[in-house]
Amino acid sequence: MGSTTAAFPPPVRTTLAFRLDPALGECDALEVGKHNEMKRDMQDIDVLDASGRETEFTLDAAGFQFTQHRSSFQDFRDEEAVKTEYYAEVTELAKTITGASFAYCYQHLLRASKLEGHEQPPSNLFGPANGVHVDYNYTHTPAYIKALPERPADWDRLSMYRWAIFSAWRPMSKVTRDALCVGDKTTIPDSDLVTGTTDMDRPGRKTTLGLFWVNFNPKQQYYYKKGMDTEDLLWIKLYDSKLDGRARCTPHS
Repeated sequence: MGSTTAAFPPPVRTTLAFRLDPALGECDALEVGKHNEMKRDMQDIDVLDASGRETEFTLDAAGFQFTQHRSSFQDFRDEEAVKTEYYAEVTELAKTITGASFAYCYQHLLRASKLEGHEQPPSNLFGPANGVHVDYNYTHTPAYIKALPERPADWDRLSMYRWAIFSAWRPMSKVTRDALCVGDKTTIPDSDLVTGTTDMDRPGRKTTLGLFWVNFNPKQQYYYKKGMDTEDLLWIKLYDSKLDGRARCTPHS
């Protein structure tokens, strides 16, 4: 009987920004426009490269999942075209990956390492989100979605069943810096998540969103995929109403 060994890429030593205890000078409520002014608990950790191990991670266990998909859509700077064309594509992918009978895209944004140098940047272009966080928390999310103007028209009926929120991240070009990293939820207990809020800019309005900040724990494990390209999709679970022990979300940065 033979045996095999697998060689995986070495970890990358980097610094992640975690929640800083309010007793040390920070608060858990973030004001719009002040994201880069927050004081953080800066921790040097090893982030593992998931290359070659992509199939090990699933949305219900780790809280994230890598998939491959070639899209015919290219003009991500055209907000209206994204809504009318790309949303339909992602909706079908979400149903395929999760097994859901219904899926709905309600917002999107773009991120760039540098905002300078963009001629006529779209209103939904932002810099990297450098703090480890989860976009939604367990307490505020149901009411937030119920009040969201972009929600599905029959949300009251749909919300009677299991529902979840996911992000589907696709690079617009090969990633060479500021890679998106995700936490393996099997290594991150809910006790490491702290309920907070952040002000969010939306076209024509500002709203407050309940999210999770993340306390550092040396047992946590984070992953990225080196050189993600335009056919790589990283799915991140942000909220799940199911309470059966599966991952309900996962932190990322």
